[in-house]
Amino acid sequence: MPPYRKRTSRRQRPGLELTDAVRALLERGSTILIELERGLRHHVDDDEIRALWELHGEQITREWAAKYPGSRPYHWWTFDAPEKRLCLGGVHWFDDPTWKAAVAEAHAEYPDIYGVVGGYYGLSRGVPRIWSRELASNAAGDDFETEAEFLTRLGLWLPGECERWESLPPENDADDEE
Repeated sequence: MPPYRKRTSRRQRPGLELTDAVRALLERGSTILIELERGLRHHVDDDEIRALWELHGEQITREWAAKYPGSRPYHWWTFDAPEKRLCLGGVHWFDDPTWKAAVAEAHAEYPDIYGVVGGYYGLSRGVPRIWSRELASNAAGDDFETEAEFLTRLGLWLPGECERWESLPPENDADDEE
C-alpha cells in the first residue's frame, strides 16, 4: 500500500491567481489591468470572470467589507447579490415595460454594445448601469436604496461590519448643502 501523502497546498490553474489585476477586476470591474497583464488581445469573458469570482470572491468580499463597510465589491453584485436594489420611487427600471422595449430595440440595432457580464444596459452594483431619463420616462427615476440599506434589508452584513459602518462619520452630501 502506498504511503499516505498529505496535500500541503492547492495548486491553481495558471491565470487564476489573485494578482493586482484580478483584484481590480473583481473589486472594481476594471478589465484594463488584466488585459495589460495578459496581453491586450486577451478578452476577459464572463466564464473567466465567474471562475475568478468563485475562487476568490469570498476573500475579496471579506477584505472589501473590512475596508469599505456597508458596501460590496463590483462582482459581488454580479454573482452573489440575491436581488437588485429597490427603486424607492416605485417601479424598478428593469421591470418597466417601456424600458424593456427600448433595451430590446437598442440591442437589435446595436448588438455589439452588450459587453462583459450584463452589458451596456445591465446592472452595476444592483442599479441600472445606464441613467437615461428618456428610456425610463415611465419608470420611477433614479432613487435607489443605498448599499447599506440593501445589506440591512436582506440581513447580509458580515460579522462586525455594521458596527464599523455605524462608527464612520456621515458622508457629505452636496444635495443637503443647498
